[in-house]
Amino acid sequence: MDPNEATKELASLRRQLAEERDNLRLIHERKSKCVLETEIPLTLIKEERRCEAKIAELEKEIAELEKQVAEPAEPLPQSPPDVPAPLPPSEPDIRIPETLLIPAGSFWMGSARDDPEAHDNEKPRRELHLPNYWIARYPVTNAQYTHFLADNPHHPVPYLDEERSAPYNWDSQTRKYPSGKGDHPVVLVSWEDAAAYCRWLSRVTGGYYRLPTEEEWEKAARGGRPEMRRYPWGDEWRSGVCNTRELGRNGTTSVREFEEVNRSPFGIVDMAGNVWEWTDSLYGPYPGSSYERSHFGAPRRVVRGGSWINSSWDARISCRGRYEPGVRRPYLGFRIASDVGAAVFGARAPGDGSGEEMPGQVNRVRLRQLIADHFDIEELRTLCFDLGVDYDDLRGEGKTGKVRELVAHFERRGLVHELIEACKRERPNVRW
Repeated sequence: MDPNEATKELASLRRQLAEERDNLRLIHERKSKCVLETEIPLTLIKEERRCEAKIAELEKEIAELEKQVAEPAEPLPQSPPDVPAPLPPSEPDIRIPETLLIPAGSFWMGSARDDPEAHDNEKPRRELHLPNYWIARYPVTNAQYTHFLADNPHHPVPYLDEERSAPYNWDSQTRKYPSGKGDHPVVLVSWEDAAAYCRWLSRVTGGYYRLPTEEEWEKAARGGRPEMRRYPWGDEWRSGVCNTRELGRNGTTSVREFEEVNRSPFGIVDMAGNVWEWTDSLYGPYPGSSYERSHFGAPRRVVRGGSWINSSWDARISCRGRYEPGVRRPYLGFRIASDVGAAVFGARAPGDGSGEEMPGQVNRVRLRQLIADHFDIEELRTLCFDLGVDYDDLRGEGKTGKVRELVAHFERRGLVHELIEACKRERPNVRW
């Protein structure tokens, strides 16, 4: 095929692919408004399958055609080697950060009451059961964040007017990150920035991406039950295997520098040191904890993993930090997560030892329907307030969407039975 014709055909196929992805996103939005799976019209299911097949076909055609397109006669201006050329807003880079599946199952959360090395806010230890979910192998890097900023020209670049932040400040004019830090974790990002990145990634891919909960983060770092390790690589501290204050780098390192040693049982990399990572969880005491602090209940989000500025003590898997959602620091970054459909199980007290799932598997569809049927909007707001959940933070539209997100919120934390108990208190005559 003539190179010019191939280029035109490639552009046409890409437009078709963008249209099909938009169609699929709209279908997912329509499906999300259905409380029961049986409410989803058959025509909508068929159209969803058609879109998915068409997208796969277009992606294959584009991949084959890209190999045929000749290189331009004159080389395009090159960015510095580690700096990807920003794409125009109409053509965002939709490459998805690599994610790994964390299988459903139980794990140990927190630290034992008698652990002298643990903070009080990470006690007591308890066993939780989480459904399947995906989590990124690495923290989001500067190079990946560049594409988000290219597609959102009005979003501020990572910048903080402090001397210690100078090496990490992006150029506000060119919107490029500091030279040589393409594969370093992006820092100077607030929780709000990280949440905006997840929304953008969801939009351009047609998927659903978010920040991990601290429960998801901890399971991904420690491994499933009966694992109780303190660090991703094992129970004992090892020098030179991650970027904490002991390493003496005084700054971030590549997310891949220690991937052979700073790796969790699930293969998740860089979860000890380098940067604290934002989670979606509000900061509060663990169930059964008598520890009280004024920070609990305030709008602070949990961060995990320690950073280059902290000691090895803060790089322990169970260690919890917290910041207000608008804070930016040169040691604050994030990684993404995503849901996978799975059965819901609640928490189980430690010490069972059987390894069996908790009795009473929860039917999430039935639970959503019961809540939607027995709580009006104002009562739902009150229920959220009693449970420590901000109703306005739930992403769904209307009561049905809010209920769906409320159940998902507790499911991701392995605490669905707490939601059920709260519903029972408000509606004792309903068979929950």
